[in-house]
Amino acid sequence: MRDEIRYAIKGMKQNKAAGRDEVPTELLKCLGETGIGMLQHLADEIYEFGEWPKEMMESEGYRLWITSDGSCSTDIKCRIAEAKTAFTEMRSILSNLKMPFKLRYRILNCYVIPIMMYGCENWILMKSDIKKLEAAEMWFLRRMQKISWKEKKSNEEIVKSTIGSRNLLARVMQRQTSFFGHIMRKQGIEQVVTTCKIDGKRKRGRRPTQFLDQIMRWTNSQSVADVMNRVRSRTLTVAKVF
Repeated sequence: MRDEIRYAIKGMKQNKAAGRDEVPTELLKCLGETGIGMLQHLADEIYEFGEWPKEMMESEGYRLWITSDGSCSTDIKCRIAEAKTAFTEMRSILSNLKMPFKLRYRILNCYVIPIMMYGCENWILMKSDIKKLEAAEMWFLRRMQKISWKEKKSNEEIVKSTIGSRNLLARVMQRQTSFFGHIMRKQGIEQVVTTCKIDGKRKRGRRPTQFLDQIMRWTNSQSVADVMNRVRSRTLTVAKVF
């Protein structure tokens, strides 16, 4: 574990903006072995007790709402709620019809959408989650154009007159596919966790959708071997948007 932490810190690029945790790369590198020891102690506590530290869970930068069964639905709901709050705070700009729509849409993608997509690389999307994301995208567009439900305009008409086609779900898929290819080429513990098999029998019933199943469906891959070959050749891309 200590060697993996050291390798991860060494590979971090400098002169980059800090994330929501406000911890720059330079600080982690300056701490040296002391910082590595602190991170290892934190990882050991998480592994031993099976719980994330309370301070980390309450932090805006690390907050995760992943339930014990691996469902990401709660996390997606909370991310959408946070994005809507951010939109409301900037509503005087984003809903200003005197400004060009392209400019307002760029502002939306810069300040609001990243809040909703934070951590989306780890999401396992169910059909209900996909509907929530599509509904959130339409929520933004309708309020940016001040279109009321009383006008009886369909979602397709609004999308066609504004951005042409929906792209939020496609962006989530692209980020997940790129992240998957990165961790697979790294050949670290993430690859083992994603592709390993556990001996024994599973409980009765339909098997829950796993992250690898999702990647195979989105990239139209026939087998795990096919996925890994495309990862190594850097040709793993999203085939279609569902």
